Formats: sequence, C-alpha cells, structure tokens
Amino acid sequence: MTESNFTPGRFVWHEVATPDIEATKKFYGPLFGWTFNEVPMPDGAYTMIMNGEVPQGGVFDLTKMPKEGVPPHWMAYVSVPNVDEAVAAAKSGGGTIGLEPMDIPNVGRMAVIGDPQHAYTTAFKSAQGDPPALDAPPPGNFCWDTLNTTDVEAAKAFYPKVYGWQVADFHGMTTFEVNGKGVADAQLAQGGAPAHWLSFVVVKDLATARTTVKDNGGNVIVEEIPIPEVGKIAIVTDNVGAFIGLFER
Repeated sequence: MTESNFTPGRFVWHEVATPDIEATKKFYGPLFGWTFNEVPMPDGAYTMIMNGEVPQGGVFDLTKMPKEGVPPHWMAYVSVPNVDEAVAAAKSGGGTIGLEPMDIPNVGRMAVIGDPQHAYTTAFKSAQGDPPALDAPPPGNFCWDTLNTTDVEAAKAFYPKVYGWQVADFHGMTTFEVNGKGVADAQLAQGGAPAHWLSFVVVKDLATARTTVKDNGGNVIVEEIPIPEVGKIAIVTDNVGAFIGLFER
C-alpha cells in the first residue's frame, strides 16, 4: 500500500463502545439503515458497521475494556502518517495517552490520545489505506466531528501539532482543516460538560430520525440547531447512553 492511499488528518473510522452489542445493533439499524458484519479477529469476532457495501466503523464490547467505569461512547479515529510520532507530539503538548501504540494484525497501528482537557481520539495508521474522502457523504455515513472543550485556545495549539490540522474560521466558529477542507470544529462545552468529541451521521430527515431515536430507546438531548449555509443538527443518546449527532443537509 503506497502513501498515496493515505489521507492524514482525516477522520477515517468511528467505533462505539457498548456494554450490549445486540442492543446497539437494534438501535442503529433502524436509525441509519446500517447492517452489521462479524469479522474474525485474533481475539474473537469484531462487529463491523456497514452502510450498504461501505464500512463505516465498528462496535466494541465495553465489557472487555480493562479500565472500569468507562461509559458507553463513540470513538473517532484520525489517520496519521506515524502513530508513535503522533503520541510523542501529544505528550509534548500536554496530552495524555489512554492506550499506548499497539499493532492489530492485518488492520494497522493505533493509540488513544487525550488532549490536555481530556477529550479523546484515536491516532490510526491503517494497514490497508484510508477510505476515499467524499465531498457530500450520503445518509448513513459519518460526516463531521465536533470537539466540545473547556479551552478552545488550547485545542487550537494542540491538534495542529498532533494531527497536522490547520486552524480556520467559519462564521466565527473555530474549525480544523486538512489541505483547505474542513474536518472538525471546536467549541466551548455547554452546561459544565467535560471535554469530549461528538461525531455526526447524515440522515435524510431530522424529524423522522428524532422519532426513530425515541422509538428505539434513545433520548433527544438537543432537538434542532440550524447551521448557516450547511443544514441542521440534533444531538441524541442511543439506547445504552452513548452520545451521537444527527445531520440533515
């Protein structure tokens, strides 16, 4: 696999950590139209999230996590040229390492990185290359990630060093770009919430999606927020308590 198959700085994978894999599949299938494939791995099967024929992410059994007390959550993976160098940059920038660099046979190398405010992402170098970037992801695809943080200025200093992002501005909102294309934004966390990343998935109709969330055991936290010139979003929790964002273009 040549380096031309990699797109460093992009979010290339998303994984939900859940204490109940079957419950999680029953929630997201109706909501996003996802299906799920079981892929053999050295330590057991891995549940792959599919949008049609295109992999979107995976489902991780939270009960296998060595650290106790971690709530259900989504984890976003960022493509990097070198995982160990990203970890070194994070450490020098005041970050913390939730999981030191490790290899997954036939998958790639990864490490979990926390910024100085303790929002976590995964630095990832795939063994297969990155999926293609889409200018307009279809319904059921991940489309954006937002950093809700207690210190936007600190984030603007940290992430360019770790992921090579450029800091930009969109209608007064801090955004991060790769080669001139936006990949994420950073904003102050509301209501005293701790720093965290929130991932968004495209839906055809936001109102219908909110109803599906409620019908399948989730909760709507934020009904609707318009984004100028872009669309509108909602923030929900799934049926085990993991937060995720919905986006209608």
